[in-house]
Amino acid sequence: FVGSLAQCLGLVLYALELKDPYIFAANLPGAVVGLWFVLRAHTLSDSDNQRVHIEVATLGSVVFFALLAEVRVQFFGPEGIALYAWATMAFILIFYMLPLAAVYHVIKERDSSRFFMPQVCVCLLNSTAWTAYGFFALRNPFVWAPNAAGVVLALIQLFFCLVYPRREEAYFRANWFRRITGSYYYAPAPLEFL
Repeated sequence: FVGSLAQCLGLVLYALELKDPYIFAANLPGAVVGLWFVLRAHTLSDSDNQRVHIEVATLGSVVFFALLAEVRVQFFGPEGIALYAWATMAFILIFYMLPLAAVYHVIKERDSSRFFMPQVCVCLLNSTAWTAYGFFALRNPFVWAPNAAGVVLALIQLFFCLVYPRREEAYFRANWFRRITGSYYYAPAPLEFL
């Protein structure tokens, strides 16, 4: 959730710099919803350790973009717009790659229960739309490149969902987060397979 909040905040800042109302209008609601999900996850978290991780990641991403804005103004001026673009591109790639941390388990168990098919499809549609807009309308690689990677990563997840169909009991176990929070988004820890 923090990843979606961070990427949307970055895109809102980048849209303000580009003066692009479409990127701004699409990502401001995403930032608000991302913040709501972060607050909900924080409230429903059952351990102090989880709450601290959520707090540090959220505060860290907000402070990161605030510092980035100051560095841009102090050292780069108007030419520093690429700083927002590079930082946001990194957050977008991390956001799209997080579910792939489950690939090891999917292959090992021959079960795609760790991927939520509606989320995979929405990520595929979303990243395809942003890739097309960034490439054809804006001609801006900072918009289309990370989203093109998102298309590829969503196709990889879709491939595993088709090759290893989910088993219902495993699906129920893997989606514990949905049962607790009411949200379908579950991103395993990046090193969960170790």
